Amino acid sequence: MKIKFLTIAGAMLLALGLSLPATAGTIADGDVDLVPDVLDNCVSDANGPAVAKPQQDVDADGFGNMCDCDFDQNNDQNGLDITAMFGVFLTDSPLHDMDGNDDVNGLDVVNCFGRFLTPPG
Repeated sequence: MKIKFLTIAGAMLLALGLSLPATAGTIADGDVDLVPDVLDNCVSDANGPAVAKPQQDVDADGFGNMCDCDFDQNNDQNGLDITAMFGVFLTDSPLHDMDGNDDVNGLDVVNCFGRFLTPPG
C-alpha cells in the first residue's frame, strides 16, 4: 500500500512539475529581437539576433547606440548631447552614429530628438 501511494504521489508531482513551465508565463521581449528585455541593451528598438545587423555599443555603457544619445554619460539625453551630435554632423563618428550606417546624418539627429530628456536605453 505504501509503495502504491508513493508511486501515485510521485506521478502527480512529476505531472505537476512538467506542467509548470507551460503556465509560468513568458519572458518579456518588447522589441521582438530575441533578446529578453532584462538582457537587452536597447529595449525599444530591435537589435538582437532577429535583425540583419546587430547594434553596436561603441561607448560600452550597456546601451546600444540606437537607444543611446547620452554622449556625455550623465544618464540624461539632453541639449548637450544634441549639440555634440551637431558638432560631428555629416562625419563618420562611430559614437554619434546611432543607426549604424557609418554616417552621422539627419536620421541620427531625429532619433536623438525623439529621446530628448529621457534616460538612455
